[in-house]
Amino acid sequence: MNELHTLTSLISIALLMILLFWLFPQYRTDLFRQKMFKLRDSLFDEALNGKISFNDPAYNMLRNAMNGFIRFGHQLNIWQALLFTLIIKNNKQIDHPFTREFDKNTKQCTDNQRQIYLSYYFKMNLYILEHLILSSVILVSLIVPAVFLFLAKKHIEKFASLLRAQLDKLNTVALTTGKA
Repeated sequence: MNELHTLTSLISIALLMILLFWLFPQYRTDLFRQKMFKLRDSLFDEALNGKISFNDPAYNMLRNAMNGFIRFGHQLNIWQALLFTLIIKNNKQIDHPFTREFDKNTKQCTDNQRQIYLSYYFKMNLYILEHLILSSVILVSLIVPAVFLFLAKKHIEKFASLLRAQLDKLNTVALTTGKA
């Protein structure tokens, strides 16, 4: 019987490892790519509706960056991003070239067009950060409890008052059990 429990435990652990370190990152990559596709399609619709131009350098720059993230999203992870950041930390040649080029490309646009481009640039960066953080099982397992504890500590009284009735029932059961 012990051998059966050991075998089922090993199989369960193997399946959990496959889920956490293979399937979950693939899902997060697919989700990231889908968000980039949707964002790129939405940018295209803005140009199709005449709010921005297909010929704007800013449009082409954002579209090409989104295409790059769609194509190489499977290679983008937090550990490579951190390593890349450390390697180029003191390299002055790679000092915000995208931002400089983007600013240059949006200067000739109207304020409304510039706001459209900035909103897509912001969303693209938000999706990148989300992907970097949430595609790492290790990072998620460290960050989620920390954020939860921070929020819980900050709002513990408010949170406890919302759950007062449920906590009271648990306390009553514990008290009754403790007396027995």
